[in-house]
Amino acid sequence: LLRGGRLRLPLEKMVDLQSRPYALEEPWFPSQENDIVILDGDIYGKVLLQTPEVVQLQVIGSTTTFPLADYLGKNPRNLSRDGFSVPIVFGLDYQHQGEILSHIVPTLRTYLEAQLEEQPFRPYVTNLLVEFNEAASSSLNLLLVAGCTGEGAEYYWSIRRFLQRATVSACNQYGWTIPFDQLMVQLPAGQPTSSSIASSTPS
Repeated sequence: LLRGGRLRLPLEKMVDLQSRPYALEEPWFPSQENDIVILDGDIYGKVLLQTPEVVQLQVIGSTTTFPLADYLGKNPRNLSRDGFSVPIVFGLDYQHQGEILSHIVPTLRTYLEAQLEEQPFRPYVTNLLVEFNEAASSSLNLLLVAGCTGEGAEYYWSIRRFLQRATVSACNQYGWTIPFDQLMVQLPAGQPTSSSIASSTPS
């Protein structure tokens, strides 16, 4: 797992050391060379080298080196080992409240499945979830999740962009409105609004 990971210690250094039993399926390290990992949820890279001192990742075309303690402290998520999911939340306008459950959710799922067939990462997508997520303050939010095998880890960001792009395309095709963020201000009773102030200002 680690280059140079076999260390030789004199017996006097091992006298006070203690070991414990380990399970056969217990991972000795969270990654291997050539695995795709995400650190702290936003640093995406391919493992180029890992030793007892450092781990090197290819991040956006450049090589980034992390001391081993820093690497482990960034909670590496290994996309290559056991598969991964790509979730996004997508909001639609409240004008679609009457049809979002009965029509929009199944229609969007069918549309995304058809678009997915044309993508190079299709063999690695094992399931596609489209569900209503929540009624937010200014939008009705849908949850889209693509479940993938570890072999498709290099397509992580491509899959995320596909979900966004294809959903916008579906909105254009079916006339679904994507809302802007809205801020509602409630004034105390009797307080004049800007329009009433303007109308009462002498010319």
